[in-house]
Amino acid sequence: MQMKLKRCGLWLLLAGSLLVLAGNVMASCQLGIVVDGGPVSFTVRGFTDLDGPGEQVPTHWLTFTRTAEDDDTVLYYSLIDLTEGFPRDMVVVQTPYDSDWQAFTEGSDRWRWSSDAQICFLAAGDKQSHVQIGLRGNVKLRAGTYSGTLSASHGPDIPVEITVLPYTLVTTSPQEIQLTLEQGPGWYTIPPLEIQVEANHGDWVLAIASDGLHYQGDKYENVPPLELYLVKPVDEPEKLVPLSEGPQEITRSVYGWGTTLSIDLQTESTWKHPAGVYKGTVFVYVVW
Repeated sequence: MQMKLKRCGLWLLLAGSLLVLAGNVMASCQLGIVVDGGPVSFTVRGFTDLDGPGEQVPTHWLTFTRTAEDDDTVLYYSLIDLTEGFPRDMVVVQTPYDSDWQAFTEGSDRWRWSSDAQICFLAAGDKQSHVQIGLRGNVKLRAGTYSGTLSASHGPDIPVEITVLPYTLVTTSPQEIQLTLEQGPGWYTIPPLEIQVEANHGDWVLAIASDGLHYQGDKYENVPPLELYLVKPVDEPEKLVPLSEGPQEITRSVYGWGTTLSIDLQTESTWKHPAGVYKGTVFVYVVW
């Protein structure tokens, strides 16, 4: 009798599992839509203007096919669960029912928009449609992965993933350093070097180096270059660091669209350095 109870329990468990399985199959069949081409995935470079000339707009094609013969439901999709910080109107759609790009944002002044932020992907009476998903706009976003979902009441969910690559742009002013020696041997202060950093991440290290300032006259030969020294804060163990010894780290892990650094430099002339004009360059290195 005990063995019969165990078998009976097992059959009940199997029957329950089959019912759940049958329910899932029926739910899929009731949708009556097959999507080819998903999920949607994009990888873009930070600080890219996808509206600018020469920039190729990233696109992804999806094909929607109606499998149920008696189904004539209009398929409207919305963009939901989009990661905070990613502009909704950057995700745009082009369907067979509108020649313009459309955005999932009501009142968007950039693209044509659809009521209630829904866009028709498959019209009533159509058995199949080809839909193009794209990205448009200025990719001024933190580096990382953003996600969302294309969702419809009568169609399967389609995951969307957008990866923004890290990007760092560094500019210096002035690009060339010039100094005129007029006072003889001694220490000279160089005008501050301004370094502008545009970064969409905080995982970078900035370092500088220089081979010094070189004599520009033709009156003397074999004039040694003037050594450039990085002036460190007073709390640093070594206040003056020669830049000819290799890249010297000046900052790291600063996140921001417009980080400006002012670098103080000095040089020392000796009797080997005649009066005149000296020029040189400070090389800036960015390490990820």
